[in-house]
Amino acid sequence: HSFEPSSRKTPERYKYNSELLPKVTRELIPTLFKNAKPLFILESLMLMVNKRKSAFKINKLRKKARLVKSILLRRKNKNRALYQLTDSEDKVSPNTIVFEAFAGKNYSDSPKYIYEYMMKRYPNYEFIWVFKNPSKVQIPGLAKK
Repeated sequence: HSFEPSSRKTPERYKYNSELLPKVTRELIPTLFKNAKPLFILESLMLMVNKRKSAFKINKLRKKARLVKSILLRRKNKNRALYQLTDSEDKVSPNTIVFEAFAGKNYSDSPKYIYEYMMKRYPNYEFIWVFKNPSKVQIPGLAKK
């Protein structure tokens, strides 16, 4: 199993393997420090001295550092990195659906028909449409624009 910062299972793995991590890290000392980056080395050191909470915080910092680096270096995934830094899953409402067609230019195509289907069958959901000029577009139902 990996303790890769970008893995969603890292917090769970830290918790599940918390007793074993310091011992394993001590055994892997020679391997860990070869070509390792400073934050990874620091995380490993914290694990070796049984500072698991500090190590986990450094693991989260490693993830944020990668995302910031992607933004600063203007990599292909910079928009995704920005999203991951500023938004979190706990802010996402499971009953909210956002629609957009043709970069917000109009109300048409598959999103239109999916919205109309869902509006009839799932009235308890909140629907949001993204438009460049919301006042110019008419949509049925109670969707927000």
